[in-house]
Amino acid sequence: MSYPNAAHAKRGLHDGLITKVQYDEIMRALRAKRRPPQNTALGGDIYIHGNGAQSDWTWGCVALENEDIRELFDVVRVGMTVTIEP
Repeated sequence: MSYPNAAHAKRGLHDGLITKVQYDEIMRALRAKRRPPQNTALGGDIYIHGNGAQSDWTWGCVALENEDIRELFDVVRVGMTVTIEP
């Protein structure tokens, strides 16, 4: 998943959460279709993973049951849009 995106970076720069250098680095990565930096105050490393929907939620991640992650793996391709809703 692509986080942070351009809107997140702009808001982070405006709010003083990231520096101009970090903003520029994020924007360069997005333009090049590369993974943006994950080590700024905006956070990162958002994943969908197995190991149990009931007990393995982490900050920024979505945990599914292993059977569900296997099914998702079979139908989702790199570059597909993923929307996470409550």
